[in-house]
Formats: sequence, C-alpha cells, structure tokens
Amino acid sequence: MHRPATVHDCYWDIDSTGQETSAAGTGVENQLMHQSQNYQGWDFSSSEANIWTIYEGKGLPRFRWQVIKGDLVWPEGIDKNDLGQIVASWLYHQGLYEQNKSASDYSNPDLDDSQVIDLNDFKCLSEVWGR
Repeated sequence: MHRPATVHDCYWDIDSTGQETSAAGTGVENQLMHQSQNYQGWDFSSSEANIWTIYEGKGLPRFRWQVIKGDLVWPEGIDKNDLGQIVASWLYHQGLYEQNKSASDYSNPDLDDSQVIDLNDFKCLSEVWGR
C-alpha cells in the first residue's frame, strides 16, 4: 500500500535554487534563511537539548555539533576575527574597552566554561586555531 509522505518544517532557498514551488516543504528567500524566526518547528534555544544553532542574520542553520567551540564569529572556522572577538570581550570585562556597549554585544568567549574570561580562554582558542 502506498501512502503519501507528509513533510513538515522543511525549507529550501528559492534564490539559490531558482525553484519557487515544490511538492513539499517551504521555499524561503535567501536573506530570510539567515533568521531563526523563519524556521517554524526548529528549536534554536541555547538549551543543550536542542540540536540547532544559527548565527542570526549571517549564517544558515547548523547542527550544534558542527560548530567548533571557539568559532565566535561565524561562519567557517576559527581565525583572526574570533581572536578579535575574544580580545574585545576580555578587555570589556576588564573594564578597559568600549564602555558604551553591553556584555550582550559580545559573543561568549568563556571557552573553558570557568565563568571568567581569562588567559585559559585564549589557550582554548589556540588549541583549535585554523579549524
């Protein structure tokens, strides 16, 4: 017996594919593919239980396990931009940098999960540099 498949919470990029319709799923414009609010049924919360993560406005959804700890400035690996982010955040938390910004303006560079941004976090970044 053949049963028709039902597709839920499935999306594709209509700009990249040139395909505006499909038998299943939802076509989304490229710009909107970079915003979590456009993925109904997908959990992007910071909870360890979810499987999805997204660099809001800049990246496409990824499985949480695909992101290397230390890749603070998505996408595509750890480089000087991530180092700049950890330096800026460290200086901010030391009270030495851009006092007009709030802590939420910086990614969480506490790479060793010590609740403190310190030289151990730089060490963690160096261990995954270039990945």
